[in-house]
Amino acid sequence: MGYAKFDIEKFIGKNDFGLWRVKMRALLVQQGIVEALQGPTALPTEILEKERNSILEKAHSAIILNLDDLENIDVKMEDEDKALLLLNSIPKSYEHFKDAMLYGRVQTISLDEVQSLIRAKELQKKHDMNEENSGDSLTVRGRSDRRDTRNNQNRSRSRKGKKNGNQSSKGPFKCYHWHKEGHFKKNSLAIIESEPSKEWILDSDNKVCKVVGSGTIRIRMFDGAERILQHVRKNGITRHKAVRSTPQQNRLAERMNRTLLERVRCMLLNAGLPKSFWGEAVSIACYLINRCPSTAIGMKTPLEMWYGKPINYNNLKVFRCLAYAHIKQDKLEARALSRDVVFDESKMANLQSYVTKNSVTKEGIPIEVELHQQQTMADQRTGVHDQDGENQQEPELETRLDNYNLVRDRQRRTIRPPDRYGHADLISYALNIAEEIEEAEPKNFKEALKSKDKHKWTKAMDEKIASLMKNKTWELVDRPKNQRVVGCKWIFKKKEGIPSVTKARYKAKLVAKGFTQVEGIDFSEIFSPVVKHCSIKLILALVAQYDLELEQLDVKTAFLYGVLEETIYMDQPDGYCTLETKDKVCLLKKSLYGLKQSPRQWYKRFDEFMLRIGFARSSYDSCVYMKKQDGEISTYLLLYVDDILVASKSKEEVQEIKDMLNSEFDRKDLGLATKILGMEIIRDRKKSRLFLSQKLSNSQAPESEDEKKYMESVPYVSGVGSIMYGMVCCRPDLAYAVSVISRFMANPGQAHWEALKWTLRYLRGSIDTRKSLTGFIFTVFGTAVSWKSNIQSVVALSTTEAEYIAVTEAIKEAMWLKGMVEELGIQQKVVTVFCDNQSTIHLKKNQVFHERSKHIDVKLHFVRDVIAKGSIIVKKIPTEENPVDMLIKALPVAKFRHCLDLVNSTEK
Repeated sequence: MGYAKFDIEKFIGKNDFGLWRVKMRALLVQQGIVEALQGPTALPTEILEKERNSILEKAHSAIILNLDDLENIDVKMEDEDKALLLLNSIPKSYEHFKDAMLYGRVQTISLDEVQSLIRAKELQKKHDMNEENSGDSLTVRGRSDRRDTRNNQNRSRSRKGKKNGNQSSKGPFKCYHWHKEGHFKKNSLAIIESEPSKEWILDSDNKVCKVVGSGTIRIRMFDGAERILQHVRKNGITRHKAVRSTPQQNRLAERMNRTLLERVRCMLLNAGLPKSFWGEAVSIACYLINRCPSTAIGMKTPLEMWYGKPINYNNLKVFRCLAYAHIKQDKLEARALSRDVVFDESKMANLQSYVTKNSVTKEGIPIEVELHQQQTMADQRTGVHDQDGENQQEPELETRLDNYNLVRDRQRRTIRPPDRYGHADLISYALNIAEEIEEAEPKNFKEALKSKDKHKWTKAMDEKIASLMKNKTWELVDRPKNQRVVGCKWIFKKKEGIPSVTKARYKAKLVAKGFTQVEGIDFSEIFSPVVKHCSIKLILALVAQYDLELEQLDVKTAFLYGVLEETIYMDQPDGYCTLETKDKVCLLKKSLYGLKQSPRQWYKRFDEFMLRIGFARSSYDSCVYMKKQDGEISTYLLLYVDDILVASKSKEEVQEIKDMLNSEFDRKDLGLATKILGMEIIRDRKKSRLFLSQKLSNSQAPESEDEKKYMESVPYVSGVGSIMYGMVCCRPDLAYAVSVISRFMANPGQAHWEALKWTLRYLRGSIDTRKSLTGFIFTVFGTAVSWKSNIQSVVALSTTEAEYIAVTEAIKEAMWLKGMVEELGIQQKVVTVFCDNQSTIHLKKNQVFHERSKHIDVKLHFVRDVIAKGSIIVKKIPTEENPVDMLIKALPVAKFRHCLDLVNSTEK
C-alpha cells in the first residue's frame, strides 16, 4: 500500500479538519477503496466476503497511518474547561467543595480560582493538624475601614510571630491568590485560627464567595462598632439547598412577602386607594415592619437591634392623610413643590376630587387648582370661637384622634328598609317580619323543642316513629367497629288548613343523610324507571276511545317498603335515644327517605308484587302493567314513583286491584283521576271526550307565606318585560305566550314562573345556529300522543337532507309506538308517516347515491330496510295540511289554529 503525507492546517477553533478529510478521501480514491467510507452495507453484494473485509482493513490502515498528521494541530482549551477537569479529578473527600463550586455559583469559574481555593483548603488542613499554631479570631474589614499605624504595627508583629513560630523549610506563608507574604487581600477574611470548626466561612465583599477558613468571626461595621459572630451551628444557622427558579422554597423570604402583601391589602382597602398605589403601600409597610417590636428579639425593633439606639416615631403619619405643601408664589420661582409640608391626619385625601378638579393643558403642563378640602382645613384652623375667644376645636380633634379605632369608629353604611315599604309603613314592616319569624317552621330538632308549638311537633314525631316501628324499618344493634354510620335528620312541615273548615296539620319526616353514602360501599345502583308521558297519553286515549274506568291511587310512605340489599347503619333519631340505647345504632332493614337507593328498592318491591298478582310488565315501558281476562286485556296500571293510575273495563276490577294493593301497601284512594303530573284530566263521558289541560290560572297564585316570600325574590316582571320587548320588535311568534304570562304579573306563582322559563328556553333554542329543526306529531284515534321539536345535531347541506334526518327520527318513534300500541291490545299492521318533501320520500324508497346525498350518514339509511319490510310507509302530505309546521316555524294565527284542529287540540 502506498504512503502519502500532507500538511494539515492549524486548528484555530473554527475549522473542522475539512481539508484533512478531503485529502484522505482523495488518497482512498487513488487506492480504489473509497467505498469503504460508506460502511460495509454500501459495498457491492457480488463481492465475496473475504474481498469485502480486505477493502475495509486497507481503508482502516490508511486512515491510521495518516493520523500522525494531526500532531501539528494546536488545540486550545478554554480556561473554564480546565477548571472543570480539575474539579472532576479531585478526591472524593472534596465532594462538598466540588458541589459548592459547581452549583453554588452564578458566574463562570476559572482555573486560577479553583487552584487557589484548593490550595487554601489544603493549607487549612495543615493548620488543623498543627497544634502549635494559634490565633485569636477572624477579622472581617469593610471597604470603608482605614488602617491606622497601630494596627499595621500589630499586624506586622503578628506576622513575625507566626514566621518565627513556624520554622518550615518552605519559607514564609504566602497568599495563593495574591502571591504575597502575610495575609489575604484587603476586604477578605484574615485567618488567625485557633479552634477548628466544620462551618464554612465565606467572603461576602460583593464578589465571588471564597472559602477561606472557619472559626469565630469578628465583624467591624461601617460605624466602627465591632460584633462577634460565633457558635453559628448552635444558633441554628445552617445551609439549605434550593432548586433553581423556585422562590417558594425560600421560606423566610416568601413569608415576609406574604406579610407585606397582607398589610398592603389592608392599607389600600382602608384608605380607598386604587391598586396603582401598591408600590407606595409596600414601601410604607416595610418601613413600619422595621420599626415595630418583635417577640423574637425581646420586643425590640429591628432598627434598634441594628443601630443600637431607640427609634423615633415622631415622623409617622396616617396613610393617605392630607398633605399641604408650601408653593412659592414668586413668578420667577420654579413651579415645584418644596419639602415644607403640613400634614392633616384628621382628613383623608379625596383622589377622585383631585383627579376631577385638577386638569392638564394641551402642552401636558398640570394646572394647580386648590382642593375643596383646603377650604375645609382653613375653617378647621380658624375654629369656632366661644364667647371668651378661645379655639375649642383643636383639642377636641386631638382627643378624637387619640381614641380613634378603625373597627369601632369607621363610618357605617345606612341601613334602609326594602323599597316596597315606605317610611310610614315601618311599623307594619316590623310586625310582618316578627310574625314570619314567630311562625317559621323549625329547621332542626332543637328549634322544634323551643317552638311555641312544641307539643304539636312532638306529637308529629311520635306518629312518625310509630309508623316506622310498625313497618319494621330498623332494629337496634351495638355500634360496629370500623363501619360507616349514616346520620339522620328531622324535617318539619306545617300545612295550612282552610279557615273555619280544616285545621293546620303539623307533619314531621325522618330522612337519612344520603349525601354521606359512598358508592360501592353503601350503594351500587340507584336508577329507578318512571312511566313515560307518551304512555300516559296512550292509556288516556284508550280510556276515551273504549269508555274505560279511570281512577287514581297514592301509596303512603312508598320508599319505606323497599328492602335494602346493602348493610347500612344509621344513628338513632334525635329525641328517641335513651341512656340504655345510647351506644346502639339502627340497622336498616328497609329503605328510608334520603337514601340514594330508596327509589330503586321501592320500584323493585312494587314490580315484584305486580308480577305476583298476575300483571304483565310492558316491554316498551317498565312502569306500564297489564292484566288479561278471557284472552283480552282488561286492566291497565301506570306507576310514577308513588302515584298510580288504574284503567279498567269495570269498577269491580278497579276495586279488586285496590284491595290487592291495600293488602300489601298503605295506600290512599283519590277516587276518579283528576290530575296526573301537573296535567288536569277533564272528562265528558257522555260525549266520549277526555281533555288534558295545563292552563295557567289565578288559582296557581302563591298561598302560603313561604311561597309569597320566594316569589318576591323571582324577577318575574322583568322577565315578562324582556320577552315583550323581543315580541314587539321582531318576534311575532311570541305574541301568544306573552299575552298569557303577562296576565299574572300582579301575583305570579310557581307555575307561572315555570311557564316564563319555558318561554325563555324556546328563545334560546330559536337562536340561529344554521341547524334545521326536527319536528313530528303522532296521533292515536285522532289525538296527539307524542310530539317533538328540537334542533338537529348536524348542519344540513340541503332541504332534502334536513327532511331526511327528520323523517328518520320520526320513523324511530313510530317503531316504538307501534310496538307499544300492539302490546296494549291494538293491532295495527302498517304505520303511515306523512312528509311534505317529495325528494325525501323518493330517497327513502330508492337505494340511490348521488352527488347531493352520498355524504349522508350511513346510520340514517336503516329506515330504507324498515320501509322495504312494509311495516312503515312514507306518504306525501300537502304543506297546508301538515300540523308539524306549528312546531318548527312561526305561523299566522289562522294557520296556527288550523294546525291545532288537525290534532284535535283546542283552546279554552
